[in-house]
Amino acid sequence: EIAEIIAYQEKNFDGTGIPRDRKAGEEIPLGSRILKVALDLDALLTAGFPPDVARLRLQKEAFKYDPRILGLVEALIEKTAKATVREISLRELKGTMVLAEDLYTVDGVLLMAKGQEITWPMLARLRNFAKSKHIREPIKVIVPGDIDSIK
Repeated sequence: EIAEIIAYQEKNFDGTGIPRDRKAGEEIPLGSRILKVALDLDALLTAGFPPDVARLRLQKEAFKYDPRILGLVEALIEKTAKATVREISLRELKGTMVLAEDLYTVDGVLLMAKGQEITWPMLARLRNFAKSKHIREPIKVIVPGDIDSIK
C-alpha cells in the first residue's frame, strides 16, 4: 500500500503525470493525492514564495490536485495568514503556539528551533528547565488569528 502511494505521488488528479497509466481522480490512492499537494506546496514555500502566493500558484494548476485536499490546504493557509507574531514571556507561553524564532538560553544554547509547535509536555519541560537555567525572553511566537488573547 505504501509503495503504491509513493509510486503515484506525482500523478495529477486529472490522470496526467507519472506513472503513465489510466488512473485518475479517486482511483489514485488518497495518500498519493495528499502527498502531491503537500510536496508541491512545500517546494513553493521552500523556494521562498509567501503562503498566499503559493496558494495562488496551486490554484492555477488545480487540475493536478484533488479539489477536497486543495480546499483543506487553502483553508489552512488562510487561517495561518491571519496569525500574528507576538513577543511573550515564558509564563504566557501556551501549548499549540508555534515558535516564530529559535529559542535559546541566556547562555546561547539552542533549546528549540523556529517553527516548532509548543506541545503541553514540551511546555512542562521548558518551565521545569527554566527553574535552573534562564531562557532568553521575550519569546516570539505565532498566535492564530482567531485567538483574541493569549492569557
